[in-house]
This record gives sequence, structure tokens and C-alpha cells, in this order.
Amino acid sequence: MTRLSVMALLGRWLAVMLAAMLALTAAGAQAQIPVAGIIEARGVAAPAALSFKNGYLMGIDEVNAGGGVLGQRLVLTQFDIDTSPEAAAEAAQKAV
Repeated sequence: MTRLSVMALLGRWLAVMLAAMLALTAAGAQAQIPVAGIIEARGVAAPAALSFKNGYLMGIDEVNAGGGVLGQRLVLTQFDIDTSPEAAAEAAQKAV
């Protein structure tokens, strides 16, 4: 194998690797990471829950503004437990 053919082979290999990396980056950028928020939006704990919700919304917005996690955006699904242990258990099952 001559030096020129080795260089051509290396060039092709690099082009294929670059194309694969670009394809993976594009596919990863479209993916999303689900995040579940479970709070008591009504009832005695609602004021504290609202502060908690605002805090994690700010965090999610900040992470997404910075490019997400490995290029993937965080997407929130919110659940309200409505001051009920049954609703809390159901929300936790749905979140999982």
C-alpha cells in the first residue's frame, strides 16, 4: 500500500466518522428527558408546594437554556396530589 492510498483511506475513514458523529448529535438534540413534578397544588401545603414548583421550573429552564443534558431538553409533566394519599400514590405511579 502506498503512502497516498493510506492517506486516502484515512481521509475516507475520518469523513465517515464525522458524518456519524453529526448524525448522532442531530438525533440526540431531538430527544427529550421527561421530568415529573408531584406537588400539592391545593390544600394546606399549597403555598410551600408553589415555591417548590417555581424552584424546579427555574432549574429546568436554566438547564434547557444551557443546552439541556447531553443535548437533550428536559420536559416537565406536572401532577397534583390534591391533599390525598391515594392521589399521591397514583401520581407517583404515573410519574414512573
